[in-house]
Formats: sequence, structure tokens, C-alpha cells
Amino acid sequence: MRHGTSSPRVALRAVAALLFIACPAFAAAEPVFGPTVYTKTASGSPDLYTDPIASASAGRRFLWVQNGDDDGGRVAGGSITVNGATVVGDAELQGPRELFVKPITLQAGANSISVTLSGDTGSLLTVLILGPKERPFLTVGRLLLPYASASPNLQVELKNGSHGGARSVRVHLYDAAGALVATSGRIVIDRKASLSEAVSDLIANGSFTAGSIEVFYAGHGRGRVFGQVATTNGATGIASIVPLQHAGSRVRDPFRLLND
Repeated sequence: MRHGTSSPRVALRAVAALLFIACPAFAAAEPVFGPTVYTKTASGSPDLYTDPIASASAGRRFLWVQNGDDDGGRVAGGSITVNGATVVGDAELQGPRELFVKPITLQAGANSISVTLSGDTGSLLTVLILGPKERPFLTVGRLLLPYASASPNLQVELKNGSHGGARSVRVHLYDAAGALVATSGRIVIDRKASLSEAVSDLIANGSFTAGSIEVFYAGHGRGRVFGQVATTNGATGIASIVPLQHAGSRVRDPFRLLND
């Protein structure tokens, strides 16, 4: 019997254990709020969104902000307030970082967040609130259809490709000249779930006859949103289906955030 030696397998296990201890821990828990995507819709004047935040306990939290996606689409300015206190302003939104974090304090129970956006129509901002030891596991993106006509029977069909989290979705509809003429409200598609709606039922503001369609989405964990539009010929009953194109996306993985 030999003493004072160890097998390669035992040595590898020891090294792996040391690496595990040395690596900083990260969490990818469900956010306290969001991820919620906010889009610039009004031409000229700023957009204002206000949402409730429910917190199980009072204390320190962190507001993470993703400005745009991998194809740009960044808002030019604005502000974020939590319970009436300004947390983010023009300086942060106009700065070089597309992802940044700000400390906030929440009270137990009801809280509120207000987001003001300025910049180009169709720019987007994604917001989520996490606990002190958590990092964002976030996917944001856009889908695009270059041209469609609302008549006859135009349907938008979306599929959440994530098995881990819901997706917050907003739909913009533009006329043939590129002017934003209609928008949906915020739509939530549960994990692995689908949505099929007539364009007329999706629209919360404005009206749409013909032009392009842009779908913005954000959610927790990996997984894109996929989509298509469909029209049905009333005389023949034959459906015509056109897929939506991926126009931009961004995945923020907690492990990579700690090691970039």
C-alpha cells in the first residue's frame, strides 16, 4: 500500500472545492419589481409611467436600469423616482453605461415608482428592483415586422420562449412614413405561454391602418419572445402568416456580471 499520494480524481475534487469557496456567491432570485420595459411613445413631450411596488418588508434594495439593448435604442434622458424621491436623472441616462444600479429604500407594503422618458420614439428602458446580494438575470429585446395592413383580420401572435419567467411586452404600431400612430398597454405573457390578439384589441392608444409593428419585451432569466402576424382571407378562409424579425436583444447573466 502506498502512502502520501492521492489519485488525480481526488486532487481535482479538492481544487474544485477551493474554487467554489473562492468564487463570490451570486443570486438570481425573482425581482422585487420587474423586469418592466418602458418605451418612448410621445413625440416631443416626455412619457410618464407610474407603477405600484409591493415589498414584503422594509429595507435597502437596489434599482437596476438597462438603457436600450444590443442594437441601441437608448433613451436620451428622463428620471426615475421611488416613493417620490428621485433616484435616476439625466446624468445617469446620458452616461456611457447602458446598465447601472442605484440603492433605494422601500417601505413594507405599498410603494410606487415613476419613470419619465425623453428621446427618440421607440427607445426603451428596462427597470427591476433586487435585494442587496442579488444580480440581474435579465433578457430584453425587440421584434419587428416591416409592413402589415390592419385589414382584414390582422392578428399578432407571440410566444414566450422562457421556461423560467414571464415577459413584460409593449407593442408599437407605425404608419408607412414611420410615425408612431398606436400603442398597446403593458402585456404580461407567463413563462412558456402564448398570446394571440387582433391588432384592434391590442391597441390602447391611437389607431392603425397600415405600416410596421415593433414589439418590445423584458423578463427575468434567459429566453426570447418569438412572434408572427396572421391574416385570414374572409372568402377562402386561408391564413397568411409572416414571422416577426428579431431587431435587437440583450441578456444580462449574473455570473458574467461578476466576472466581466
